[in-house]
Amino acid sequence: MKTDNKVLNNRLGDIEYSSVGRGVPVLFVHGGHSNCHETLCHQGFDLERFQLITPSRPGYGKTPLNGNRTPKQAADLMVELLNHLKIDDVVVYGISAGGLTAIALAANYPSKVKKWQHFLLDRFNLVCFLFNNKHIDIQKHDL
Repeated sequence: MKTDNKVLNNRLGDIEYSSVGRGVPVLFVHGGHSNCHETLCHQGFDLERFQLITPSRPGYGKTPLNGNRTPKQAADLMVELLNHLKIDDVVVYGISAGGLTAIALAANYPSKVKKWQHFLLDRFNLVCFLFNNKHIDIQKHDL
């Protein structure tokens, strides 16, 4: 899958991101050792129905830390990106270490987040946290 990678300069600093598809906006917050060039999480999405947006978190790819060191600061930076893209609300997928930023985004910008999911994976379990309508469902799957 070919993505269109760009760097947005805004009042909080630079943020690199990819965006592909059109339709319901979905924001992927990658884990460690990754960036906006990662497309594995995009598998299975219909690009005619979903706009897949993957920013590089601060410190990854071409998004410098520049004072954006906490999950809340990273979430603020992602909201700047969503505002630039003229996106009112998104579905958020937090993947592994990106989960803290996804939680900060949902907690601090509830009007921007339709629903969020956080996926944690270790060598024994896949744990999914699903949030919708102020309810959290935790699912554990043995590997």
